[in-house]
Amino acid sequence: MARPILIAAGGTGGHLFPGLAVADELARRDGSRRVVFAGTPRGLESRLVPRAGYPLELLPILPLNAVGFLRMFQGLLALPRGLLRAAALVRRLRPEAVLGVGGYAGGPVVLVAALLGVRTVILEPNAKPGFTNRVLRPVVDRAACGYPETLRAFGPKGVLTGNPVRGGFAFGSRITVRTPRRAATSTTGPPA
Repeated sequence: MARPILIAAGGTGGHLFPGLAVADELARRDGSRRVVFAGTPRGLESRLVPRAGYPLELLPILPLNAVGFLRMFQGLLALPRGLLRAAALVRRLRPEAVLGVGGYAGGPVVLVAALLGVRTVILEPNAKPGFTNRVLRPVVDRAACGYPETLRAFGPKGVLTGNPVRGGFAFGSRITVRTPRRAATSTTGPPA
């Protein structure tokens, strides 16, 4: 059996949904490929990853760049335990590669994986790299960049990939958005 791919993602949807899109594509290309997520109990991943059908390993990780001294201090206090739990997870799973999708949930997992010699990739879906990906830049093998202007931040490690989008959101799909007053329907796709 092939070693799993570990996706470290979560906290917010902006960090989780690209990870789910990559997981779905890996499953589509190779149904036997095992994908495991690592995240936190506080983020969206605690509900959405199991609902999407992927195993989720929860880690005691808090943001380091939180607003306010107390929250930042709590993040620093939680960091050693989060790093130890991330190291135990990486050693137990022995993943073929680790994909970090930005956000505080992925930082310790990607860092530990890189230090243990596991192949690492970070996905940067923003034009300006976020805090976690900027911190991880020196230790990762590759950075998958969503925009050409992001490549500069990662130097030779940067690869222009665009941003992954889940299969249910494709050109020609109909989307209905309900608000308290009305429903609006739109067809996605290139402008006519």
